[in-house]
Amino acid sequence: MIRKYHYTGPIPPELTHLSVDETVSEIGPGTFKGCSSLLSAQLPEGVKIIDKSAFEDCTALSQLILPPNSLQEIRDKAFMKCQRLVSVQLPQGMRVIGSEAFAECSQLKKVEIVARGPAHLQLIGTFAFRGCKALKEISLLRTIVTTIRGGAFARSGLESVELPPQLQVLEEKLFFQCTDLTLVKLPSHLKEIGLQVFWGCHNVMSLEFPKSLQYIHRGAFQGCSSLTTISLLHNTLLQFLPEHVFENCGGLTEVLLPSSLIKIGSSAFRDCVSLKDIKLPVSEIDDYAFAGCHSLALVFFSEGFTDDKGNKQASPPLKSIEEGAFLDCRSLTFLKIPSSLKYLGPRALEGCENLQTIHLPEGIALLEANTFKGCSSLQMVKMKLTVTEFRTGAFEGCSKLEEANMPEGIQSIGPRVFFGCESLVKISVPSTIHEVPDEAFMNCIALTDVTIPDTLERIGHKAFANCVDLNAVDLTGKATRKELDSFDGCKKMWPGLVAPNAPTIFDIK
Repeated sequence: MIRKYHYTGPIPPELTHLSVDETVSEIGPGTFKGCSSLLSAQLPEGVKIIDKSAFEDCTALSQLILPPNSLQEIRDKAFMKCQRLVSVQLPQGMRVIGSEAFAECSQLKKVEIVARGPAHLQLIGTFAFRGCKALKEISLLRTIVTTIRGGAFARSGLESVELPPQLQVLEEKLFFQCTDLTLVKLPSHLKEIGLQVFWGCHNVMSLEFPKSLQYIHRGAFQGCSSLTTISLLHNTLLQFLPEHVFENCGGLTEVLLPSSLIKIGSSAFRDCVSLKDIKLPVSEIDDYAFAGCHSLALVFFSEGFTDDKGNKQASPPLKSIEEGAFLDCRSLTFLKIPSSLKYLGPRALEGCENLQTIHLPEGIALLEANTFKGCSSLQMVKMKLTVTEFRTGAFEGCSKLEEANMPEGIQSIGPRVFFGCESLVKISVPSTIHEVPDEAFMNCIALTDVTIPDTLERIGHKAFANCVDLNAVDLTGKATRKELDSFDGCKKMWPGLVAPNAPTIFDIK
């Protein structure tokens, strides 16, 4: 026999149906928490507040009737883990939905605000509907809501969402891992998109950004693999794209950036494997910004733009390309670097296996470690006399590079600097270099001629090891110290002179 209770005293544990007295204005904290037999609850007109955890863990609660007019607040965790709850009708006067109010209500399919005019809802708390896997849509357009706290719909089943125009901030993780979300209409007055708001929403296909947008935070769209186009062209208040913002957006083919943009953050477009070309108006490209963009064939650095009034404006000069910025961009064939560039970081172009030529501007003073490592199609590098140092592995594995005429005035070269440059035929070591370091030219199997200056003091371990065609190194009368294994595997070695005026592939001006 189903027992029904008209609530006037202590809560019996076997309670299955609840009808609250009309004189009650507030359901206190934890009043019915853990009533696992409770199937239905009807709250009368007059109840204004449902307090913290009032019905938390009522795992059998499937029918809930709320006051049609008087209810104003549903506080934190009020209905958390009510796993049988299917639908909720909220009254027009509702102002606050607290943190985790309906979190983990896994069968909740429908949340409806019953109102003839604009609903009074102002605040939705942190994680309010987190984990509501059955919740496919929610309409907030007819509300005056100005604040939706972080994670409010995280890991929910939302398929579409249209946010009210007055909402200015999307707080962190708002739609985190909403894997069914496909359609999103952003607020027309939106200013800020927070940390990881759409992280892992891999079915979102398109987004239209309002002109009011000023800030996008880290990882906001990371893993949105169905996004194909990002147009920020008219978002001229936007100055910075943060780290990981579009990382792993594997379907992204087109990105349009605003002229106002100054910096692209670390891994911002990392592993956007379908991105084919991009125009960059920025002054700084941070670590691994485009690493793993295997289809990226063309990169343009903008030197200017036309503003909304038709006036030509200069873009901020590109000053730095940081570590690994274009790592493993396998389709990149050519990169025209602006004369303003001052720094090219370690591994900046490592693994760009189709890059054929590169022109380095006068402002580049050194080549960092592994800058061009694995650029197996690289045939020509043009640089100025201002370069003073090649660091470890700068050209390692550049198998089509035929000659290396290093600039007079270069101070040092690092270990493995030309390791495995299998097409390298001739080298001339400048008089300003005092050491050929370990493994510097190891496995340069086509190398036949080497010019060594009188000033060279040391040839390091395995510096020319396995250079099987090497047959001319002039050390006559020089005080150069070589290691026992400096020329290991050089089967054709004989004392000779290297012919002067060899043609150059490194074009030094």
